[in-house]
Amino acid sequence: MKGSLINKMPGDYFQKFAQWRLLMTFWMTHPGKKLLFMGSEFASFSEWNANKELDWNLFDYPAHRDASRFFKDLARIYHAHDALYALDHDPFTFEWLVVDDRAQSVFAYLRKSESETLLVVLNMTPNVHETYQLGVPKGTYREILNSDKDIYHGSNQYNGLDLDSRMGNRNGKPEFIPVKLGPFAAMIFRQQKKD
Repeated sequence: MKGSLINKMPGDYFQKFAQWRLLMTFWMTHPGKKLLFMGSEFASFSEWNANKELDWNLFDYPAHRDASRFFKDLARIYHAHDALYALDHDPFTFEWLVVDDRAQSVFAYLRKSESETLLVVLNMTPNVHETYQLGVPKGTYREILNSDKDIYHGSNQYNGLDLDSRMGNRNGKPEFIPVKLGPFAAMIFRQQKKD
């Protein structure tokens, strides 16, 4: 079962990279400490080998440069938002929103700290959803990362404007937001503070 993460992803070249970004977002936003083998941060196709240097030549290819850019941006978000790491052993910091959508294979959860709430949405299929109705706590949500943006080698399906929650019960919450989900896309939203 050895091998690099990108090589374990099914599908064509585009799908492999999209699923790699999806996995990296899930890994970085789920509670727990982080460990990654060298080369995985730019989607190296070679398994890490202590006896040779990393495949730096992959930076000659746009998909790998974009993968590195995505990983750097994801790491910056992790570092800047204490909801992703502060007290991640405390049940308060994690809340499932969508865990049983078998028909569309979408998962969503909140990461919380005393100072902020982040919403993570994961589309595990190649299907695009123009307005996936996601139940959330009342508020306004701003997309701070989307793995499907073209700067990361994605198809550029993203939520450009803030999303205000609307009345309507969805997955156990009294309000929802209509989220645009790209293929194999991961999104992180920050709930905006009220003035």
